[in-house]
Amino acid sequence: MDVAFTMPIVIGTSIFPGEILGLLGFSYKSSCPVLEIVMLSSLLLVSMATVNNLCYAYKKYKYVLLTRLAASIPRLVLYLLLTPIWASTSTALSFAIGSVTGVFATLMIVPRIGLNLDWKKLIKIFFVPC
Repeated sequence: MDVAFTMPIVIGTSIFPGEILGLLGFSYKSSCPVLEIVMLSSLLLVSMATVNNLCYAYKKYKYVLLTRLAASIPRLVLYLLLTPIWASTSTALSFAIGSVTGVFATLMIVPRIGLNLDWKKLIKIFFVPC
């Protein structure tokens, strides 16, 4: 359900970041790449959060902790290393890389909790609202 609401907003924001940031003022338009990176990584967060919520409902708190740590530790390390070099762009990249590692951890946990993913339906859910 989250994907159905999030996907059109994320895709629209990713396609027209300049126009959206332009509403805030001309000086914000330079942040278009940062907004695009954050929007695309938020798609990963939706899928990760869905599995996290299921783990929480199953009282598999260890898996919730593992997926959150798999996302947070790379983010934190990369924030500290890259932000002084590239400022906001590296912060967005750190966020995206942490999201990717979190999704990989989530995909490793999915079979352990007995969740059978129907990839055809998932692809339809992700791309039909666009």
